[in-house]
Amino acid sequence: MNTRFLLPHSLKTVGWILLIPSVLYGIYVHIVGFEFDEVMRTSVFAIWRDTFLSSSPSDNFFEVIENGILDEILTICIILGGIFVGFAKVKDEDEFIGKIRTESLIWAIYLNSIIFVFATIFVYDMPYFNVLIFNAFTPILFFVIRFHFLLHQSKKELRYEE
Repeated sequence: MNTRFLLPHSLKTVGWILLIPSVLYGIYVHIVGFEFDEVMRTSVFAIWRDTFLSSSPSDNFFEVIENGILDEILTICIILGGIFVGFAKVKDEDEFIGKIRTESLIWAIYLNSIIFVFATIFVYDMPYFNVLIFNAFTPILFFVIRFHFLLHQSKKELRYEE
């Protein structure tokens, strides 16, 4: 099997360390309605800042602004963690694992698309904005969950055959 696009196996542990706490903390802060702008406030370079909700009269491009960066850190950790966990080689990478990986990826995209279409039809206003935000994470999360579930199932079946 061609594995040139897969990451080294050692990144899987790093991925779990990034992914699990970030997802749990992200869910927690979403449930409690945490305000990100007040946490870890620092100067950052912005390519574009929409001033729709601020007192500035127009959009601003290429400037240094003050911003709470906790939400950006969580976003990066979830995405990188998901990529590391989902696309790092397993110890015994073979054609069967590749088949499980491909089928899990296709399944995740289908599931995500179905949920997204359903939400587009039935969810409106700010809750729909939340759907858009979650949609940045759900494909990789669905893939990781499905891939590791099938991987676990196949290992369990191998043990029963022995």
